[in-house]
Amino acid sequence: MSTELYLWPYSDGENSSVPFSSLLAAFSGMEFERAPAGKDYWVVDDQGRFICDLWAGDASNPDDPLWGVVVRDPLRCRALWEGIYRFLSSGRILLLWPGGTSLLAAVAAKETLQHIPKDLIAEIGDVKVVSSADDLLQSLEAA
Repeated sequence: MSTELYLWPYSDGENSSVPFSSLLAAFSGMEFERAPAGKDYWVVDDQGRFICDLWAGDASNPDDPLWGVVVRDPLRCRALWEGIYRFLSSGRILLLWPGGTSLLAAVAAKETLQHIPKDLIAEIGDVKVVSSADDLLQSLEAA
């Protein structure tokens, strides 16, 4: 069974986009390789080691809009979680991880909460504000 982590940008209560370049910048130093023909995801590796699959929709050029990211089967690799945290903190992005005993919802800045739809926050409940990759990992382990 696979594990998926979702990262969705929001602005003024609506799903929004960020440039694909913000994702590439967050994961600088890691290799992004388009999956085999017909697949809609990227394979991310660090120094030749598989890290995760990453769905980024149709985005492939740095200026392409990115409406959300799905990280599939993430390893417990420090570089990966630092990249996820950098992406989370690069804009008004909500992280959702339903893989624990409870749903984890997290943002990197409290100000992001005002951009997430109120009904979504009401449905989710508690949204944790994380301050680092370590804080994010601790929150995932506790969920």
